[in-house]
Amino acid sequence: MAPLVPDTRPPTTESPETVHRTVRVRLYPGDAATGHRLAGTAGACRHVWNAILADYDLAYRMWRAFGKLGPGPGPPTFITFGQRFTELRNDPARAWLKDLLLCLRALHAEVSGRRLRPAL
Repeated sequence: MAPLVPDTRPPTTESPETVHRTVRVRLYPGDAATGHRLAGTAGACRHVWNAILADYDLAYRMWRAFGKLGPGPGPPTFITFGQRFTELRNDPARAWLKDLLLCLRALHAEVSGRRLRPAL
């Protein structure tokens, strides 16, 4: 057994600049079809997140490459996420994303017992 050695590092009172949090969610779908819809939704969310993150990464790299002119691209906000999501949803190359959202609206209406409003 190794001898106990006291910690001689000075104590820190500063909090870290970045706090990493993990949220784990476990879903139990009632049937296989609902499980497939949930998996599709998770995949779509990840696809949209990665596309928006790539846009901001490119904007930052361009800002840095051109000598940091101006205040920079800044962090993404709720509004910019919504705008970019609308662009992605209406992109003909990502028609599957719009179809998935319509399917999810129908599922939500079915689960909540509400009538579905007209499509977007």
